Amino acid sequence: MDRKIILAITDTHGGSSVGLCNPDTILKRPNGDINPALSESQKFLWEVYEWGIRETFKLAGDDEVLVIHDGDITQGIVFNEESLTNAIADQIQIAFANFQPIMSRDNVKHLRIVTGTPVHEMGENSAPILLSEMMKLKYPDVDIRLVNHELINYGGIDIDVAHHGASRGYRVWLEGNQLRFYLRNIMFNEILAGNKPPELVLRGHYHTYRVEYLEMMDNKSWIILLPSLTLMDNYSRKVTRSEYRNEIGVVAIEIINNRIHDIHPFIKRIDLRVKETL
Repeated sequence: MDRKIILAITDTHGGSSVGLCNPDTILKRPNGDINPALSESQKFLWEVYEWGIRETFKLAGDDEVLVIHDGDITQGIVFNEESLTNAIADQIQIAFANFQPIMSRDNVKHLRIVTGTPVHEMGENSAPILLSEMMKLKYPDVDIRLVNHELINYGGIDIDVAHHGASRGYRVWLEGNQLRFYLRNIMFNEILAGNKPPELVLRGHYHTYRVEYLEMMDNKSWIILLPSLTLMDNYSRKVTRSEYRNEIGVVAIEIINNRIHDIHPFIKRIDLRVKETL
């Protein structure tokens, strides 16, 4: 049996006070290194992240793992109202430390770092470029690449990976429609071009989890909108029109004998509203 695992994460937003931060992060300083104090939000995020990683590698056993970070590794310095730190070096060091629980595993053979939103990644992909070079030096035995939009053949299936795509939708009774339309368009384009559509499409950016599936002309494709590893800040509350449901975690995709066998979401769903009784 040929079995491989994909560990997909996205939107960690290192440097945000509501973004992912390894409690063991050490920030370099000319007058002495410091260990940043985590907010309660960050402590919660780290617990979920560690749980998701443990469950993924329990699932993987000794099988090979491809890790995909699907964009926005840092918060950036544009939306800095709720930043843990505005220092560019700090944010990249935090992003680097966030990978340590994953990259310490022997069966991680490949890492793909996908570029995200320019305002979150210091412009012109600066943060992921620097991070990927740091990772290559630290982990020379792992196949590490930085990509914008990639079609990866892994475990015998084609995986279309990019940060931006369709959202889950803004009405509960319409959820999934936009993703299905988006996936159908990808499949049609590939079929009309004489190509086989990708079996799996991964997207991030919307900080929420959703899976949709389509069959077309004997082709079968899945699309996964990945959950984030950051909570809402003032800006995201505005652009999501006060979305209060947050889905935090990672997704593991199990591939057996050239087919997607199962999708394993290791996520926690939370309600961000403050509740009171008067």
